[in-house]
Amino acid sequence: CLLGSPKGLGVAKRQLVSTDPSERLQGVLMLEGAPASLSRPLLVPRLEDSDKAVAAASARVLYQSGEQPMLTWLVLQSFHAPIDDKSVWERELETLRLSPEQRDAILSKEGLR
Repeated sequence: CLLGSPKGLGVAKRQLVSTDPSERLQGVLMLEGAPASLSRPLLVPRLEDSDKAVAAASARVLYQSGEQPMLTWLVLQSFHAPIDDKSVWERELETLRLSPEQRDAILSKEGLR
């Protein structure tokens, strides 16, 4: 997927539409490091995934591919998440090494601090 291989992208596409959340998550992870032009069409629909881990990982991978608004999206999802779901969002934010100052700046900009 990193090199845009049609075969690799085909595997990722099949995994992303699986009924099994762990397979969808594997499809997301296959797109890590791929350019946004390749990953965006596949991952944006996963932001609405019923499995929060798939949605959160999709946002992180999109952010890492250059989609800057995804960081704000992740912070807001974590902020509004019920306590039972917060760890899913926080795990991805920790992967990005988001500082408390960055989080506060995002929340302030959104009028939540």
